[in-house]
Amino acid sequence: MEQDSKGQAKGALMKSLDNALTLLEQFTPEAPAFGITELATRLGLNKATVFNMLKTLEAHSLVEQLSDTKKYTLGHGIIVLAGTKLAQSELSHVARPHLARLSHETNETTHLAILHRNELLYLEKIESSQPVRVAARIGGRAPLHCTANGKVLLAFQPNEVIEEALRAPRARYTENTIVDPAVLRSQLAEIRQAGYCIEREEFIADIRGIAAPVFDFNGTVIAAIAVVGPSARITEGQIEALVPLTLRTAESISRSLGHKPYKDA
Repeated sequence: MEQDSKGQAKGALMKSLDNALTLLEQFTPEAPAFGITELATRLGLNKATVFNMLKTLEAHSLVEQLSDTKKYTLGHGIIVLAGTKLAQSELSHVARPHLARLSHETNETTHLAILHRNELLYLEKIESSQPVRVAARIGGRAPLHCTANGKVLLAFQPNEVIEEALRAPRARYTENTIVDPAVLRSQLAEIRQAGYCIEREEFIADIRGIAAPVFDFNGTVIAAIAVVGPSARITEGQIEALVPLTLRTAESISRSLGHKPYKDA
């Protein structure tokens, strides 16, 4: 069956619902508001159709119209839905105290992320108390090929998923970003073998991270945690100390989710 760009069978999609959801996906922190003409251009739809979709979404508080510019932005209904999902998330609930302890021990920011389509999605964060720190937004996304969390998540995927990711275009964010598929493939194998990833200024200049996988009770990697901070603090000597702390935290979260390492089985 023919598939769309998101890998979904076209016959299984309701076109009007798919268009409305695609409309909602246009809103980002960088582009929080749009007019009808802008959305129609982005979606390739006529303005009357976009207008009707917006009015329907507005009736459910999923979008709202700004009084000054008459543009549309996400509505409070999105917050209600997101809050319900977060409240249901056992993973975030279980991981948070472990991330808090790791952040306290390292005095750096800690993240929990999952794989979402072809990116990573931040589910939880504990920010460092230091004046200079790495900030991340819960619900924010980042690339897989140049982040510590992302590489861990990708490394433990089936081979066909890895190869599909390596065939996709990869942006170069810093001079340290690895875009060569052969080099990435080798690095992912090393991460699987070691059980953790060290990322050195590949996504953001002067920022480093250490990440490790989180397993569920079936032994499947369902998330990754990371410690991230400025390179001035996360020195090569500090990395040596952070790796075992990160691994211990990931293992503690995994155990809380019912995972038993092979040595315990």
